[in-house]
Amino acid sequence: MTDHDLLNPVVLLRDGKGVYGIGLSDEYLQAREGRCENIKLILRPDRIDEAILRPYRIGEAYGRDYPACLQGLPPWSLPREQGVFRVRRLFKSTQEGILRDKMIAVARSHAGISESIIPHSHDANRRRHYFGLPIMATRMFNAMMRQVTDSADPEALRVARRFPLAMRWPIYSTGVRSQRVLQLAEAFPLLAYRIHFLLTSQENEKGELTIRMIERGAKLRDIAAVWGFPMRLRRIKPAAVFLVSGVLLLRPELLDHMPEALPKMRRWLRAVGAADARLPDYALWVARNWASIDGFQEIENFADWVRANRQIERQFVPSMSVRTVRQLSAEWHEAIARAAETESGPFPQPWFPAGRLSSGEEIVPITNSVDLLREGQAMHHCVASYSRCVIAGQQYIYSIRKSDQRIATLALTRDELGKATLGQIRGACNAAVPAKIMTTVRRWLASQQSGVPEASPQQ
Repeated sequence: MTDHDLLNPVVLLRDGKGVYGIGLSDEYLQAREGRCENIKLILRPDRIDEAILRPYRIGEAYGRDYPACLQGLPPWSLPREQGVFRVRRLFKSTQEGILRDKMIAVARSHAGISESIIPHSHDANRRRHYFGLPIMATRMFNAMMRQVTDSADPEALRVARRFPLAMRWPIYSTGVRSQRVLQLAEAFPLLAYRIHFLLTSQENEKGELTIRMIERGAKLRDIAAVWGFPMRLRRIKPAAVFLVSGVLLLRPELLDHMPEALPKMRRWLRAVGAADARLPDYALWVARNWASIDGFQEIENFADWVRANRQIERQFVPSMSVRTVRQLSAEWHEAIARAAETESGPFPQPWFPAGRLSSGEEIVPITNSVDLLREGQAMHHCVASYSRCVIAGQQYIYSIRKSDQRIATLALTRDELGKATLGQIRGACNAAVPAKIMTTVRRWLASQQSGVPEASPQQ
């Protein structure tokens, strides 16, 4: 049997009490002959333990399940201003999205339309099928999901839906088993997020202790103390918990400046998260002035200027306006660029020679101030300001490239023993680099450590 013969790859799961879930049909699984993982999204509390969620890979090992969004999928044809591609991509990797895509694949197979068909074919009938079948499949799937959600615990479903998609299933599946867990998710969303989603293997014991305390009815303050969370963090709304950074955990008093409206709260958390926790006055200034700052790049640029307090005449003070900081920062960056063009001090020998990362990218040492300036100009960040640190032997800068295209800038620093350590690694406009690059850079540094020159006393 082939996909062409199947009309119902996704079915409602029923028993004597009615609908309890949705999943792949036995007929479809048999036709795939082990080439497809089973999926059973079950929301009815009395059978929730039977749920089978499809896992996804993290690196080389299996990680958590794909998230279950616990709702119908957005219409396939959305107005462009609603961010159609972003919304589709967001829901495509959910359990519901995977099931709906099975319906689309079988429907196209039954209509004789290959997955590799060119959507812009001149055959109007084929184009109509290519674009129309996903719309039809989404409507059919959402009609089925409405019956499934009707079987769910309404209170647990309401609480879970307030969290980001990836967090909803852990909250719902534990909330239907324990009313106290559900109350915690309502009272302290960030703590619930930490316990049920971000728990690492090293924190399992702490997580188990927390769960026992919850079931015992311990005070919320005592539960938060296990994780070192101040009670102020209760103010973070469920839909924004994934944006909380280490800056706030170290300086929870910054929350006094956080807006209450969710869209503004998200922007505020992103802005504060981009600030440097090692610059407490600057982090406070960002928390106060976030609405007038033009994005992450400007926050990083301002921070570079603040860190250079010994190299500037007028130093940063928290009472400065955004206009003043922007002007002083721009003047400093221009001065740094001019100084880099005329810098006469030679760079020392590279700590490590040019090489190639295991992922294929080249890693090239920057050996003079002119090349350092060009790196900063090409990548739109302030690496040229580190010229003096390189000359003093405190840092060394490398450019990471792929096919002669710059993709990241790496700054190595020395610890108190003179050993090279990973300082910063930034993409264009100070953007974060992919996790794959971070991993390969760490492997490269570890492989080079035996050849690192010792720092001299003069350095």
